[in-house]
Amino acid sequence: MREPLLAVPDAPKFQFADADFSSIEFEEANLSNSNISGANFSNANLKKSNFSSIWNVQGSRPNFQGANLRESNLTNAGLTNVILVNAQLQNANLLQNAQLFSANLSDANLQNANSFGATLTNTKTMNADFSGA
Repeated sequence: MREPLLAVPDAPKFQFADADFSSIEFEEANLSNSNISGANFSNANLKKSNFSSIWNVQGSRPNFQGANLRESNLTNAGLTNVILVNAQLQNANLLQNAQLFSANLSDANLQNANSFGATLTNTKTMNADFSGA
């Protein structure tokens, strides 16, 4: 079997940097191992989608404002500077081992979300609902 000339095992599978997915219907999408730096998912339906191990370049602002992320999987996601204002995250694996640095979770609904092992550093959580999480 021939070896690849350049093996980059940790490189993103898909490049969605700066893409505009606002108001898109992406239910049950598999975007694991993707680069979402600066992408706009505001008001998108991403219910039951998989964003595990997504990439985000520090300093960019992926926007999930008002997005439906119910029951989605963002396990091990790197969510530096992500905007999750008013996002719907009920029963999501959003925060399981996720790294949220300088994220904004203001007014987000995280009822019953799995937050085991999450690291929230310098993250805004004003009026966020963490009941049952």
